[in-house]
Amino acid sequence: MTTPERIGRWEIIDRLGGGGNAEVYLTHDREREIALKVLKTRRADSEPYLRFRNEIDILRRFEDEPGVLPIVDASLPERPSRSNPAWIAMPRATLIRDAVEDATLRQRVEAIADIAETLEHLANAGVAHRDLKPDNLYRYGQRWVVGDFGLAHLPDESGRRLTGSRLGPFGYMPDELFADAMNADPFRADVFQLGKCLLVITSGLT
Repeated sequence: MTTPERIGRWEIIDRLGGGGNAEVYLTHDREREIALKVLKTRRADSEPYLRFRNEIDILRRFEDEPGVLPIVDASLPERPSRSNPAWIAMPRATLIRDAVEDATLRQRVEAIADIAETLEHLANAGVAHRDLKPDNLYRYGQRWVVGDFGLAHLPDESGRRLTGSRLGPFGYMPDELFADAMNADPFRADVFQLGKCLLVITSGLT
């Protein structure tokens, strides 16, 4: 896979990773390293594009919430193309697995407890994450933060309802997300997924 030299105003340094719907590249601004999440799809009417729009909405809505990975900038073109894709720029953060590598059991539990408080704040605003796993939890500065809100449940989803048959990460999904993802209680799903994250982070499982 060829790493692009530039996307929008961002000069690409390296590829950090990616999955089925997006690639993540390392870039920078004047102050810090930036993780640039770039959507692969070129169809503005596709579900991945809708999820990307939802993610940008969440990040902007909660940009003052200290437990949410902050957004630096984003682009959501009406007609995405190879030269003008949708992207989200966020400060580069440390995955929770790496951040707790030398931590005590108490410190690992406290990290998950901090994340639980953030999820409570989101839930009080009607938002559920639905994609909690260690790869979406980070250490940023002195804070534990949540990122990757592409599957989030929003209180005003009417007209933008996701249609996918599966919501959530394998290994972290409660039975109801397998059986009837669109009608499952998203807040209960968050509790289940965070409990699994606690198990993984405190036990050192992968």
